[in-house]
Amino acid sequence: MSLTIGRVSLSSVESWSMSGDMLALSGTYAGSGSSDAAKAGDCQAVLAGLNGLVDNPDEPHVPVAWSTESTVDGFYAVESVSTDLVNTGASRGVFATWSVSLRRVASLATVESDVLAQVRTNGHAVASAVGVVGAFPLLVDGGTFNYTTSFSSTSEDQYTGADTSLKALVKTISAATTGTVGVAYTAANWYKNACTIEWKADGTNYSKVVGREIPAGAAGTLRLSNGLIRITLSGGAATVEGYSDDSNAWESNTFKMHAGAGPSAYNIGGQDSGTAAVPVIFRNDPDCVIVRTVQFAAGVRMVETFTLRRGHRFVEMTFTPATALAMGLRFENATTTVDLATATAGIVSSAADANDNKWLLMSASSTTNNNVSGRIIVASTALPTTFAIGVLVDVSSTSFTAAQILDQFLVVVDCKTRLVLP
Repeated sequence: MSLTIGRVSLSSVESWSMSGDMLALSGTYAGSGSSDAAKAGDCQAVLAGLNGLVDNPDEPHVPVAWSTESTVDGFYAVESVSTDLVNTGASRGVFATWSVSLRRVASLATVESDVLAQVRTNGHAVASAVGVVGAFPLLVDGGTFNYTTSFSSTSEDQYTGADTSLKALVKTISAATTGTVGVAYTAANWYKNACTIEWKADGTNYSKVVGREIPAGAAGTLRLSNGLIRITLSGGAATVEGYSDDSNAWESNTFKMHAGAGPSAYNIGGQDSGTAAVPVIFRNDPDCVIVRTVQFAAGVRMVETFTLRRGHRFVEMTFTPATALAMGLRFENATTTVDLATATAGIVSSAADANDNKWLLMSASSTTNNNVSGRIIVASTALPTTFAIGVLVDVSSTSFTAAQILDQFLVVVDCKTRLVLP
C-alpha cells in the first residue's frame, strides 16, 4: 500500500472516511532504518513533511494518490494535521501516530501557469534570447502533450529527466513578456520532474522538505533538484549533477567560489568550517525552489541565494558580499575550458568528461575567463552578482548546445502554477 499526500509518502492507513468533499485519514508510521537513529530520522522527516502541509504559502492545494482506494485520488486543500511521537524507550521517537483532514477541490487538475519572462540585466549587451516559458512532464493526463498558451511564436524542446520526459515551451524574449500555459494533470503526475528541496533526515537517505520551515538538523545536507540538474549544499565544494538519459543515472562534478584578491577558492553554500550556515527557504513549490545561506569568504560575510526552476538545465546562484569583493566560480579540479559564444558570459568544458558531459560556468556580469584551469571572475563589487552552473549531458548523442543553456540563463523567468477551480 502506498499513500502520498503532497510530497509525503505513507505506508499504512488505519482508518479513513469521506463526507462530501471532506476526507479524513489516520494511521501510524514506523521509522525505517538499520539503527534507532536512522529510524528516528526517517520518522522525523515524515512528521515534518505532514506538518509542513498546513498553511503552506507555496502549495495551497496538494495531490493525494492512494494505491488502495483510488476513488479518493485528486487535489485537496489541507484543513488540519495532527502528529504524535510515541515513546518506545528509544533515545528518539521512532514511531508516530498521525491524522490529516483534507477538502477535495478537484479530481483532475486543470492548471494554468502564470509566466513573466524578460532578458536578464547583463553585462554582455544581450537584448534578446530564447528562454523557457513553460515546462511540464510528458505523462500529463491521457499521456499527451496537450496544452494551451497565450504566448505566440513558441517552439518545443523535450528532455528526459529522472522522473519522466519533460516538455519545455521556449520563446524568443526581447522585452518583458507575460502569458499563461495551461495543461491537465492527474495527482500521480503532479511532481514529475518538479523542483524539490531534500535533506538527509536519517543521515543517509534524502527526504523531501515540505513548506518553508527548515527541519532541525537539515543544515549541511540540503539538495535542490528539478529532475534535470541538482546541487548539494554540504558546506564544502558544491556537488552539481546532471541526469543522463544514456546511463539513467546522475553524473556529477564539483565546483567552488572565487572571492577576494588572487582570488582564492572558497566553499559554496556554507561556512568555511564545512558546516553549512542555517539556510532560509524563500520558495518551495514544483515550479521553483529558492534557498539562501550565509558564509564568510575572504573574511567577508557572503549571502548566497540558490534558485532552481522547472525545465532549466542550470542552477542559478547570487552572491552578495558585505563589502566590495571580486567574485567568481571555478571547477574544483582544474579543467580546460573555452569561452562561450558570448565570451564575456562565461566558459564551457573544452571536451566532454568521462561521463560524456560538458559543464558551464556563467555570469550575468562581464567575466574574465581563465580557460587553462576553468575559472570565471567578476570585478570587485558589493552588489549582488548572479552566476550559474549548467550541464550539457550526453554531448555525443544530443543536439542540445551550450549556447541554448546560456540563452535560458539570460532570460529570467518567474512562473507560478495554480489550479483552475470549477
